[in-house]
Amino acid sequence: MAYTASLLSFMFEGLNKTVVLTGSQIPITELRNDAVDNLLGSLIVAGTFKIPEVCIYFCNKVFRGNRATKDNSSKLSAFNSPNMDPLATLDVNFKINWERVIRLNETKLKLSTRLETNIAFITMSPIMNIKALQLVLSKDGGSKAVIIAGYGMGNLPSNNKELMKCIQDAVTRNVIVVIKTQCHRGAVNDLYETGRVLTKIGCVLAMDMTVECIFAKLAYLLGKGLTDPERYTVETIKKLMKTNLRGELTDKSREKEKYTMRNTAMITAIANYLKQGKNI
Repeated sequence: MAYTASLLSFMFEGLNKTVVLTGSQIPITELRNDAVDNLLGSLIVAGTFKIPEVCIYFCNKVFRGNRATKDNSSKLSAFNSPNMDPLATLDVNFKINWERVIRLNETKLKLSTRLETNIAFITMSPIMNIKALQLVLSKDGGSKAVIIAGYGMGNLPSNNKELMKCIQDAVTRNVIVVIKTQCHRGAVNDLYETGRVLTKIGCVLAMDMTVECIFAKLAYLLGKGLTDPERYTVETIKKLMKTNLRGELTDKSREKEKYTMRNTAMITAIANYLKQGKNI
């Protein structure tokens, strides 16, 4: 469901309606089930609130579709949104976080159906056979994009020259290499030298996107490249992977702007206080 919701969030261009996906952990045919509550809840959300996004409704919570992931196979609260609070919670009272909801788009809805499926995913391990990664990244592998889950903030063993050359060769052949973290929460960045090495050779950092979202976004953008190669070049797609298109990643520029405004206000307040003290 998280893969479907992520894909639909990109495929629906100019979405101006509420789209809700739901399911259940226990089939509706069973006497005790969560299917009825999830179905009724999703109908209430879709029919009552103007949330122009693709959402997932599960266990009284509404998640942004491209931010959700299934993290439990045995509990009724099967879905979670690791790096973003739910859009809404339906308890005794309905709580809608309107400040998080994407603004209504007045453009005409368009469905983009061309998707690229030659995308590979591999998780790094200290004891893995490096040849497995080499095969995925090789020309014979046929991958248009490769997602690599690294350690911590997306770190890879940069002192492994064989591994770095393998990645560098793939990037040179216009394979889009996306680096994500194996952690469920947090973002990938190039704070450490190992991360900076990867960005220098042309890798794309996944920031705080889920693996389902990365797959979906790559499939969508590479599909755009198939239909309009002059506009959607490899370099353009790399830039768009780091750009917030459907609320799928945290806009660090806005976070930095808010941080700067808070600091400026604090400095101004302290300066005014000290000035008043001198006048006294």
